[in-house]
Amino acid sequence: MQKNEKPDEICLHSVSRKGLIHTTFSFRFLGKIADYVLQRNTIIYRRPTMILTRHSIRFTLMSMLLFTGGFAQEAAPREPSTFITVRSVRFDAISTPDFQYNVRGVSTRRDGRRDWLQLTTEYDQDLPWLDELTVTFYVVLTADERNFPQGAPLTNMFTGSVTYQNIKRGRHRSTMFLDPNTFERFGRPSAVAVVYNVQGRAAGGEVQPQNTAASRWWTTQTPHSIPLLNRAESPWALVEIEQFQTIKP
Repeated sequence: MQKNEKPDEICLHSVSRKGLIHTTFSFRFLGKIADYVLQRNTIIYRRPTMILTRHSIRFTLMSMLLFTGGFAQEAAPREPSTFITVRSVRFDAISTPDFQYNVRGVSTRRDGRRDWLQLTTEYDQDLPWLDELTVTFYVVLTADERNFPQGAPLTNMFTGSVTYQNIKRGRHRSTMFLDPNTFERFGRPSAVAVVYNVQGRAAGGEVQPQNTAASRWWTTQTPHSIPLLNRAESPWALVEIEQFQTIKP
């Protein structure tokens, strides 16, 4: 090989746990072998129907590598369960936040007096950034029969989904709410579940009480038409806003 001659190189795609890796294989050693062989009458292997020379070796190897590279596939995306860890889910009764506003110089203060049902889940996100994450809550409430006509179902499931954008690595919270009137009429919560989803792929979930998980009740019950509200639809829209992820419109 001449000093000004570039070595034969080819770029292949190989897959690892970290994703797509571009690896360049240099065949300088093949060139050296071929040079040595050329000094020995250019033939390194002879059979009645086969003669391999330096050029035929290079042509064969390059053809095989190019053929293989043509079938190389990009790395499959990581399973969401490998970078989303669901820590908990719970429900709480929480009063409307206190607030104060000023209209034309008249200051008014209101104290929260009514209870909302708040559903909260905590999770860890392990990628540097995640484009979108959808969190779906399910909660079952059991009502007092005095609040409904005779024969009406007393047990009802409510559900709602919220999608977040640009989720940074770290621990985060997601919340949804049931309005005070619905909460007061439909009774006390008895079970809550949360399911995480990344672009249509399951990313884990949690349920309380845990002894109800086997029944997968959130997949068998028909949800009530009244939806859960995300944080932007609630009085908490601007409360600790920097502590929560951006909600997709």
